[in-house]
Formats: sequence, structure tokens, C-alpha cells
Amino acid sequence: MTQIALLPDLYITALRQEILPLRENGAITHKTIHDATKLDSFVREAGRLSPVSMIGLIRTVRKDFRFRDGTTIPKGIRIGVPTVAIHQNAALYPDPDRFDGFRFSKLREESPADPLRYEASSAGFDYLTFGYGKHVCPGRFFATDLMKLVLAVTVLRYDIKLPPDVKPHKRYFSHHEIPDFNLQVLVRATGKR
Repeated sequence: MTQIALLPDLYITALRQEILPLRENGAITHKTIHDATKLDSFVREAGRLSPVSMIGLIRTVRKDFRFRDGTTIPKGIRIGVPTVAIHQNAALYPDPDRFDGFRFSKLREESPADPLRYEASSAGFDYLTFGYGKHVCPGRFFATDLMKLVLAVTVLRYDIKLPPDVKPHKRYFSHHEIPDFNLQVLVRATGKR
């Protein structure tokens, strides 16, 4: 929601224009959420730039492991992947530090042969929000649908923005990013349902 409040003119109108015609009898349905590619893209981009953890795929080494170069990781050591470094890698994402809510919907349009690759619930070596491999989060489909539903209802019902000269501050606890609980957000009901 922070990105909506930061750039309301860019995202609220565009998301409303996408969601409104996709509703069925005025209701947001699973099909509405599935067909809203900009909404999906916005959720994926938010996950890319604000991952729950700065370190992902954390595992405990169960037995000594020796690489070909002789480097050894001893049993009992915890290892992980630098999620933030991967999600903000310029080789993977052009202009990686800039939030572009429609980055992935544009990529889906450019590569229609593999539309699932850029969905918010899709995992890959370049998007680790839900993990990767055989231990990828099995609840990611439910989680992304719920995030998209909340975002869709919010943008249809409310105008959101930050007060002038107010910016969110990133906060961390251990290797986790946490929301700025002191952030003031201006919210006004639109009267639409």
C-alpha cells in the first residue's frame, strides 16, 4: 500500500480502470483477480522491492559439504541467498531500484509464450519472495490472491496518498524488513463499491 500512497496518480486510476470492467455483476471474483494483469504485476513488484526477508532459502547444512575449489561448509551452519541483492540486480531488472508497478505486466505482454513466468505467485531464480525449488511456499497462490483482493477493494473504495513532504522509512529487525508503523497516510472514501 505504501507504493499506492507514494504514487497515487500513477497507479490508482490505472488499477481502477483495469478492475472495474473485469467485475462480474459489480463484484470482484476470482476471475476478476486472475485477469487483472496490472494488479498482479503491482503485487509482484511490491514483493520484489520489499521482500519479507533480506535473506531467503535459509537452510541448515546437514553434513559437511565441500566445493570443487576446496571450500567447505561444515555441518550445522545455516546458509541462505541474498534476496535483496537478487531482486535488485541490474542484470535481471532494468533500473532495479525504481518501483515500476507495471514492470511485470509489460514483460508478460513482451513474452506471451510464457505468461505464467511473471505472475505474482510464480517462483524462479530471479524472484524469491516465496522461495524456490521443491520447498517453494505451497500457500503462495492463496497469499497472492488475498493480496490482490485487498488491493483491488482498496483502490476501488478509497483515494490514498501521503501528506506533503512525508516519506516512508525502511525499518529492519534482524534480516526482516518491517513496515513504517508511524507513517501517516491520507485516506478518503470514494463512495464507490
